Amino acid sequence: KIGGEMGDFVISVEQHDAIVQKAFLQRGFDEEESKQASRLATMASWHGIKTHNAIKALHLDDRFGSRAEHPGCVPKAQVEVLNKGRFGAVQRWNANKKLGQSVAFAAMEECMRMADTHGVGIVTVDNCFHYLWGGGNVIEAAK
Repeated sequence: KIGGEMGDFVISVEQHDAIVQKAFLQRGFDEEESKQASRLATMASWHGIKTHNAIKALHLDDRFGSRAEHPGCVPKAQVEVLNKGRFGAVQRWNANKKLGQSVAFAAMEECMRMADTHGVGIVTVDNCFHYLWGGGNVIEAAK
């Protein structure tokens, strides 16, 4: 359906997710990374955040990410836990330029896991690519 004040193009969430996941898979990202990229893009679109949706994610990947001359993002990169610190509620990670959406969701999950035990959870992340819309992670954590 095409409509709205700005000429919005509306498709189903299922169609959106299939298109976004396929675009990230074709760029060399694995299935989980592609799902996380789609998940955050869906959340941004659902909440009307046009500045950080799938189109923005793909544009950032073209300009600065896996398709850039000096890639800021590396498909299938693995996160390393560098230091769990002397406190059980703090961790430091090296994202190794992994897709930021995947890192942000994983860090949020780990923070919530630590908070269940310690009342707070903190993950600092080095070498991470843009995670896009941080508000989406907050909304997910609040659920």
